[in-house]
Amino acid sequence: MPENEQRYKAYKLLRDLDSLTSLTMNQVAYGRLGGPEWKATIDAQRAAFEQWVLYAESLLECEDPKRETDSESCDPVQPDQDVQI
Repeated sequence: MPENEQRYKAYKLLRDLDSLTSLTMNQVAYGRLGGPEWKATIDAQRAAFEQWVLYAESLLECEDPKRETDSESCDPVQPDQDVQI
């Protein structure tokens, strides 16, 4: 994957994570803890974080000097889908 596409994908994943983290922080600040809305919010935030970590780790693997050859395919992990609540 070209570097620009990798950076855009990282940006998008971090933007999604930031948005969901802000929503979680808002619910904490206003005391909206517990219940189905809270569960949906934390599940979405967790999923966004996991997608970001998987992608970030896949970028590190592409740069691993222990890879057999440069001809090995090293496409970063593609996140499942956009996380929405």
